[in-house]
Amino acid sequence: MTPVSAHDVAAAIRERLPGVPKVKLHKLLYLAQGFHLAQVGEPLFREDIEAWRHGPVVAELWHAERYEPEPREAEEMDNRQLNSIGYVCSRYGRNSGGDLESITHEHAAWNEAFFRHVQRGEPHTMGTDAIRDQFLTVLQNDKADQEFRPDPAELEAFLAAARARMDSGDHGTIDTRESLMARLAELRG
Repeated sequence: MTPVSAHDVAAAIRERLPGVPKVKLHKLLYLAQGFHLAQVGEPLFREDIEAWRHGPVVAELWHAERYEPEPREAEEMDNRQLNSIGYVCSRYGRNSGGDLESITHEHAAWNEAFFRHVQRGEPHTMGTDAIRDQFLTVLQNDKADQEFRPDPAELEAFLAAARARMDSGDHGTIDTRESLMARLAELRG
């Protein structure tokens, strides 16, 4: 099926998450577009996504809702499109707008578009290829996380080492996914 309007995707998100704030809505639109691109191979909606200071925004929708609040005739969506929207709403719908801003600021797709614009004054549209590549990475990391099942004895050793670090006064270490995986690899070592 061909991409629909971001207006229709926004309406479907609002139907699933009544009262969703505007900033959060735009992060969810970006996430839905990204997962749809990575899983289906085509855009969910036609409009471009721009890298704004507080994260990805569908500028055309942002401006249209501000200046032209007229309802539009909805386009029909297929099951793949509805599934992408439903997946994003269930996975990220409980996050705050600030949480989603933090998540999207970690994405190379946003960083590249935003900092290219700020530093060189170039267009700050996030390309669909960059968004797709970002979400292929997200899906790959998700798959690795799901496949990883530590041995109970390894997990207990890992937790014991964490308790020992805390007891020794090492409270300044911030664990990242990579640092945790490295420590688990050391335990297997």
